[in-house]
Amino acid sequence: MTEDELRNLAMERGYSAPTHKEFEPNLLSELHAHDFAVLGLVTRGTLRLAYQDGREDIFVTGQYCDLPSGTLHSERTNEEGATFYLAVK
Repeated sequence: MTEDELRNLAMERGYSAPTHKEFEPNLLSELHAHDFAVLGLVTRGTLRLAYQDGREDIFVTGQYCDLPSGTLHSERTNEEGATFYLAVK
């Protein structure tokens, strides 16, 4: 997926205009949830999302995720860090 494709998908689904978020190298965030849904595209690096039930999704450059509001998760990056192009609603 490209940034243009994510922007169009976000508009179709009623999300905000996407913005870039940088995830620092070797990040391991605490388990948390957002009170908004996230539609995001990895534009650089690898982003791992681990969930409360033990599942883990790995997203690499060009892949997108659709994270529902209230989903308990943590974010993790490797030594490269990651850039995420994301929209919320």
